[in-house]
Amino acid sequence: MVTGFGTEARRHACWELVLSGAPLRRAAQALGMPMWMRRLPPEAYGAPLSGPLPDGERFARRIANSLLSDLELAHLWLRHVLLAHRLVGEEFALWLAREMCQLFNWRSRELFTLLVAWAWFSSRPGNLGQGSELLAERWHRALGTERAFELASAWCARIDLAIALDAKPRALWSFGGTACAYEFLPLRTVADFLAEARAMGNCLDSYGQHLSRANVRVFSVRKAGVRVAVLELAPHSESAIIPTISQLKGPRNTRVATAVWRAAYTWLGQQHFRPLEFSHTQRSRLAFNSWRRIWAPFLAELRGTDYESEIRRPHWRSTAGASSSARAHSRHLAEIAARLPRAGHCIIREWG
Repeated sequence: MVTGFGTEARRHACWELVLSGAPLRRAAQALGMPMWMRRLPPEAYGAPLSGPLPDGERFARRIANSLLSDLELAHLWLRHVLLAHRLVGEEFALWLAREMCQLFNWRSRELFTLLVAWAWFSSRPGNLGQGSELLAERWHRALGTERAFELASAWCARIDLAIALDAKPRALWSFGGTACAYEFLPLRTVADFLAEARAMGNCLDSYGQHLSRANVRVFSVRKAGVRVAVLELAPHSESAIIPTISQLKGPRNTRVATAVWRAAYTWLGQQHFRPLEFSHTQRSRLAFNSWRRIWAPFLAELRGTDYESEIRRPHWRSTAGASSSARAHSRHLAEIAARLPRAGHCIIREWG
């Protein structure tokens, strides 16, 4: 009542019941407060409560074993559980309440927001655009904490990849061709990168940060339809128009045979290059539009909550003498990456 929870009429009814000596349950029902919340310490109510609160016998019984007794963290625990229930649902809120004591540095708003965003896209039926399409695995209550963060990290890295590809001038070095019985196929889409990563056992599924920093292009090298290598081209030190081979790796990043190197240089020597006008401003605009399109469904769901600013409009910067790059997920993703467990794939980092 002190925090202003409920309507004025509900608060008045509750107050009258308290003054008349009615049972606490009746007073709580009048106000709309679940009885399981009485077991939380006063410190948990450090901010006004809003919206309908999770209730029901089943929920109260299951959350009873997960209530946090730490006075310092009780407020944050309650806040996270209530928002998880509001955005994702009862099962996720109960899972989070149980797992929160095991989460490393779960007090981080950034970590929590990433996890909730991933679970939200996981729980929504139908297709919500790339946010849904890029899920490697959906949240389910049998997941452990570490695995959940690994999956959320992988999903976030795929979003980075989608944004980086959307901001690239696809006409630049997008040629393909054959040489010495080898075929060179440009990787243009997220689906191309994910398929290549699965087949070759490398980190191409989380290549977005690298693509955003460097003006590189990636090709699948095949012989008789079989993948044998991944080729990366980067600008030559003497001329930004002319590409040079920066990486050529076999399955699981192994060395490739001399014949593959010979074919790659032969193929590269056959190409005709031309300058392409594509400004830094255009790249930043394309990256931001991609970022906004992917996150739009979740941002709409967050509207009106105090978490709305957690995923906010990204900031762009230009560095003299270097390509402009979009900070598609804003600076806080660098902090998220630093706390995430490494899971055998490239960990996301801040866009340079």
